[in-house]
Amino acid sequence: MIKNICIYSVLFFLSSFALAQEFSQDELDKDFLNSLPDSIKNDVISEISAAKEEKLEENYRPSTKLRKSKTIRDFQNFLDEKADENKNMDERFGSKFFKTLQSTFSPVNEPNFDPNYILDFGDVISVNIIGSSESQEDVEVMRDGSIFLPSIGKIYIGGLRLSEVKKVVSSKVNEKFIGAEAFISLSDVRDIQILVTGESYSPGIYTLSGGSNALHALVMSGGISENGSYRKIDIKRDGIIIKTIDVYKAFIFGDQDYNYRLNSGDVLYVNQASKLVRISGGVNRPGLYELTSDENFDDLIRFANGFSYNSKKEKIYYESIVKPAGYKKELNHSEFVDIDLEMFDSIHVNQSVIRTVSIDGAVERPGIYKISDTETLTSIINRAGGYKQNAYPFGGILSRQTVKDIQKRQIELEYNALLKKLVTSIITAQNLGQTSSGSGGMESIVFMLEQLKQFKPDGRVITEFNLNKIKSSPKDSTLLREDDQIFIPEMSNNVLVIGEVESSGSYPFNDKHSVSDYINQAGGIDQLGDDQYAVLVQPNGISQKIDFGISLKQNSYEIYPGSIIFVERDFEPQGISYASVIAPVISSIAVSLASLNTITNN
Repeated sequence: MIKNICIYSVLFFLSSFALAQEFSQDELDKDFLNSLPDSIKNDVISEISAAKEEKLEENYRPSTKLRKSKTIRDFQNFLDEKADENKNMDERFGSKFFKTLQSTFSPVNEPNFDPNYILDFGDVISVNIIGSSESQEDVEVMRDGSIFLPSIGKIYIGGLRLSEVKKVVSSKVNEKFIGAEAFISLSDVRDIQILVTGESYSPGIYTLSGGSNALHALVMSGGISENGSYRKIDIKRDGIIIKTIDVYKAFIFGDQDYNYRLNSGDVLYVNQASKLVRISGGVNRPGLYELTSDENFDDLIRFANGFSYNSKKEKIYYESIVKPAGYKKELNHSEFVDIDLEMFDSIHVNQSVIRTVSIDGAVERPGIYKISDTETLTSIINRAGGYKQNAYPFGGILSRQTVKDIQKRQIELEYNALLKKLVTSIITAQNLGQTSSGSGGMESIVFMLEQLKQFKPDGRVITEFNLNKIKSSPKDSTLLREDDQIFIPEMSNNVLVIGEVESSGSYPFNDKHSVSDYINQAGGIDQLGDDQYAVLVQPNGISQKIDFGISLKQNSYEIYPGSIIFVERDFEPQGISYASVIAPVISSIAVSLASLNTITNN
């Protein structure tokens, strides 16, 4: 067995050493790496490191059994997370209070009590006598309820309030010493034992300080169980209920109904909840609430902190599992007067979906607007006062976050594919003893990587901005979504020519000019440019590839003011579509320039 392990270890060491040699002959082509932009160079180095790790994993791959085991564990963790989410949905109002135990609610032996504190066996008071006779004594209340002061004798104070004890002791001192004055304070408090029972998470006997109340005892016992009542907690003394606590009064309204001091031997009994009702949707504090037998829908709304600002009180869905099977109704607020709520009833208040969009540029009232779930592009333009006289609706831009996310993911995929191709080429060249510098294929990939690195998703949605056209065909009016951004550019009488031309720039629009005419105005195609094709991006975002090799009639294109003509670089790396890489970049440039043009004009 040991021999096999040794052989395996040697083989693994040799394979790792060979792998290191494969990747580390003079390391990498440093001249080529240093020629890369910093951001791309760092990505290349990271990708090479990942390739090393992947190769190493192939030489020492964990068994299928182990990988299956890890998969099962990951899946179980996923199930556990989902179970926790569902558990949170069923969490009762008030339960979080007991899950976040705070020291301010924990009973502590600090003798800082109000005058109503009742003294009993085990309490210690400090008696300070000044005047004709002076002394200071800390005395404990004995089992018979008395204290003993050497200069006075026994004084019975058991069962008296602290304010009453001060009067009694002061009276005894005045009788004994003329002109003397007594000052009394509580210096230590007794321990008490309380039985917590019923629907508590951890029923049992608890030792608390003498100043503890019912809430202290509940906290120490872990809170109230899932079936327990927050509304009916009985304090029993000598077998008789002397107080019933409703902690909703504290949790919801801030009333200190719980602040009733316990005595040693008291029993705290948590009753069972009898009516739990869930409310969700258009209320300010959705949750699972407990109602008493005489409470109704209005009380439930009060506990839920009222209706939310976007609630639809005329559309409230009511479902009961206690009433006949499948009992469901859609009611309005006033109809709940006649409904007797039952255990585990469910109420959902419908609510309007309130979204926001922004509109900027050449409109009368640009800004951020609240919209409903049926708001259209046309209606928001009208709410913004319509277009200004110099507006160019044909170049209108609607940007949407979901589209931005898709663009971002697509660009990341393109970028990673190119990066892997570049790294593979570098490693291949290294293994063949060649240098990476000067390789046309690699330089082309680096160029495209730079283009993608600079790309910022615009999220543009191609849609109709001509209000007259939309009026004649309402189906063309786009429904708006949350956080949509609308931009209306001002009229531009120019055409932008960019890419591989001698002089990129903006040139006056001429309705008789072709793509070639504009390119010639820009000095023609430079040495790196593709003399076969160009890309035409219209102001509305639609792009078209123009073929110089066929007639203008066959191309069937039209140039509008604000169009962009882009001349591509003349290369097509093997297995990679340059057009697919550069197309979103051009679109993003078009959006940026449209916005910049309006800002500059303003």
